[in-house]
Amino acid sequence: MKDIFKEQIVKKVITTKDFMIFGALSFLVIFPGFMLAVLLSLMGLAGFAFLALLICGYIVFLIYSRFKLEYEYSVTNAELDIDVIYNKRKRKRAISLNLNSIEYFASIEYSENLQGVRVRRYSMKNGTHFILANIGNIKTKVIFDPNEELLTAIKKRLSTSKLRGTA
Repeated sequence: MKDIFKEQIVKKVITTKDFMIFGALSFLVIFPGFMLAVLLSLMGLAGFAFLALLICGYIVFLIYSRFKLEYEYSVTNAELDIDVIYNKRKRKRAISLNLNSIEYFASIEYSENLQGVRVRRYSMKNGTHFILANIGNIKTKVIFDPNEELLTAIKKRLSTSKLRGTA
């Protein structure tokens, strides 16, 4: 079997809910920072007041960068890697799975009694597919949104007994 390498990047669309959360968190940082700056300037410490405002601005920037996310799915031979990319700068490996060791791969509509299963969501929508695997001896359902190219690459590496409800 020849080598396979496929990857896909899924960008998050900022929703109204995200905007409201960002606004609330920003207010919770800016308001106390502004009050501290006013207090410091009344005490004659204008330099520290300016520094307090700069620190608050940086914290708001860090909060904003957490809302700009992307997921990168990549299949290299029998390995599925999912990375989270924050603000197009910082990449963090979320999960790495050997496709040969999973229990099964299915579309999200496939229903089976999965009580006591930890869920890890790496999708921007509700997810279209999931993998059931043991990660650290904990049964885990990994939800993601692969495109057709990635689906084909995953299905090539799996036996038919591990494909459920994927057509």
